[in-house]
Amino acid sequence: MARKRPPLPTLASGASKTPGRPGGLFGELGMTGRVRTVALDAIAPNPDQPRKQFDQAALERLADSIRERGILQPPVVKELGEGRYQLIAGERRTRGARLAGLSEIEVILADSDRAGSLQDALLENVAREDLSPIEKARAYASLVDDLGMTREAIGQQVGESRMNISNYIRLLDLPDEVLDLIDGGNLTYVHGRALLICEDHTTRLHLARQAAAEGWSTRQLEDAARKAQAPTQKRSRTRNADQDAFVTRLGEAVATHTGLPIHVKPGPKDTYAFVVTGDEQARALAKALGANIDKL
Repeated sequence: MARKRPPLPTLASGASKTPGRPGGLFGELGMTGRVRTVALDAIAPNPDQPRKQFDQAALERLADSIRERGILQPPVVKELGEGRYQLIAGERRTRGARLAGLSEIEVILADSDRAGSLQDALLENVAREDLSPIEKARAYASLVDDLGMTREAIGQQVGESRMNISNYIRLLDLPDEVLDLIDGGNLTYVHGRALLICEDHTTRLHLARQAAAEGWSTRQLEDAARKAQAPTQKRSRTRNADQDAFVTRLGEAVATHTGLPIHVKPGPKDTYAFVVTGDEQARALAKALGANIDKL
């Protein structure tokens, strides 16, 4: 059975799980009552939700992810009174939570319909030095997914490049236990980026445990991740360091241009595949390339 991810700090539990370190951004919001656990049945849909159709297969995949890892980014709601709430952002995640069989979820309580004060709070606090990389990643993801900010706009506000914002958000693709290792300071943000070199979750977890236990440097972890990512069959031509550097530069250039966390996967005979995760990112990539996505 999958391990249930510890809930976000709420009004009654805003303290850090790591001794000596503050509760972080979501912990601070929890201490002011901005993050709380509510019944799914108490959340009314947003009548202004422009998206009316949701891909059922994608929702099922999201539900599987929620069963395994929980909801990393709480939906945003406004309080209606008498224990009722209305959704501002996060329709897809609330639907996924219902499919996953949850009866309650944690939400971020906004002070207004447009959640402007929530955006201000996230931007004001995300630049704090005592936030862990995972707390930053979750905050950036909420600003992008829930409040509609672009990565470039966030970067201008907090002094980070758009590429760096994307890299932080990509950390949330790592296994739950790896997120805990980074959140607790056993691994760094750069270790997390190195783990993204390999695609298999089991391999990521194995390497993360070994790196934390043996105190690996970032270079050691990068080398191990590249070796693990290499196919078991003998390659017709061995990629050299220059080719690896080209793949890295190519991925960063495409991600910077599109604002999407794109992984470049080299193939045989000088072929390259651009890999994104999920239907929404695929549509966003198609749109960035100028395709008509109205019928997708």
